[in-house]
Amino acid sequence: MKQISYWAKEHVWQSRVLIILVYILLNVIGIFTGKLLTEINVTVPALYSIACIIFTIALWIGYPYRQNAKPGVRSSVLYTRRKLFDFH
Repeated sequence: MKQISYWAKEHVWQSRVLIILVYILLNVIGIFTGKLLTEINVTVPALYSIACIIFTIALWIGYPYRQNAKPGVRSSVLYTRRKLFDFH
């Protein structure tokens, strides 16, 4: 993961374009999957959707930001904590 971060730091525009393309691709796949599931009458319970939303918000609130780091903590430790939240 660190190699990708170093590459992205050196190739800013290429990494931004790659992120945009992957984002678009994931959205198209999500829409396609949603349409296929609708065609075969698969529904997602409301409780599942609410649980996913709450879990996402909890992760967002608990994400370790560099600005909140305690003095004396190595940057590699902070990097590891942040990447644990990123679901490899």
